[in-house]
Amino acid sequence: MTPSLDSPRRRGSPWAAAALAPFPELVDRLPEAALARDARVAFRALAADLFASYRRYDQLAITGQRQHQAIVTVVGLFGTLAVLLGIVQLRPVVWFPGWVETGAVVIASTAVILGLIAARHHRWLLRRHQAERCQLLFWRLLIDPTLWGGAAADALAAARREQDRIRAFTYSRIKRWTESDEASEQADSARPAQLPEPVIQLYADHRLEGQARYFAERARSHRRFHRLTGRIALPAFVLSVVASLAHFAVHLTGERMSFERLGALLLIASAAIPVLANGFRLMHGALEPARNFTRYLSKQRTLVHLIRRLRERNQAPADLLRDCAFGEQVLEFEHREWLRLMMEAEWIG
Repeated sequence: MTPSLDSPRRRGSPWAAAALAPFPELVDRLPEAALARDARVAFRALAADLFASYRRYDQLAITGQRQHQAIVTVVGLFGTLAVLLGIVQLRPVVWFPGWVETGAVVIASTAVILGLIAARHHRWLLRRHQAERCQLLFWRLLIDPTLWGGAAADALAAARREQDRIRAFTYSRIKRWTESDEASEQADSARPAQLPEPVIQLYADHRLEGQARYFAERARSHRRFHRLTGRIALPAFVLSVVASLAHFAVHLTGERMSFERLGALLLIASAAIPVLANGFRLMHGALEPARNFTRYLSKQRTLVHLIRRLRERNQAPADLLRDCAFGEQVLEFEHREWLRLMMEAEWIG
């Protein structure tokens, strides 16, 4: 994934990210002598179209992702509450009015309905993929030596055709795309070619550094969430076993009323604790924080190394071009990995 548009510099939510500069403004920062006037005008117009498409797809994806994660959270809470109420009713040590049972039925039904909705709520993944493809298309065109080597019209025409294909994407198509590791077509960086130095500087400063910051922050966020929810299963299992053993011990001590109530509470606890842990596991499985943490961290370290190489400028022009192309391959593969992970996650795949 890439940074979002209308988000603060530092995120306070899973959807915020470092601000993304509009593509036309990035084109304006390039020296006028680098491109012929007609090619520059056409490039800027294409950049404006891609940015508008990115903005639309990005906002749809963010809205859909928020809705999906809210549904998963509500399902976890309602489903857990419904099961807990059912367990309590098995050994009624506390009297509940009739509306509580009715509420439990409503809560359980709501959890089932929302769960079915969440399992089919994957359209936001299509919008996220379309947004990412717009980004990839712009930056790959920017570092395409064909654009700067006298054949700008051909490069721009090919980019327009790719833009049309992005608009026609379907969910089934991107699912097939995740099933292979084939990279998008890229200019042949092995041939003698070079990019203008301002292009390399712009690419390193905005594309790679912005993504590296985004990956670092997302890695920290997923690590925190994993620490909160990823290690609950074992303590919950131990507590459930302890409660069961305590119930057995109380049962052996006698059948006095006070002990009978305590034994019932311990029995309820032995069944309720795993249910609570399963509610956390549901949200953990839907968001996959552990795998996302390692994925973001590894890509962030790769980009930091690549930024250093590009800024040192001690390589041949062909090697700098190859490093830029490699940067886009890293980001495309990262997006593919993220899509695979989300499609395989619970309540999506």
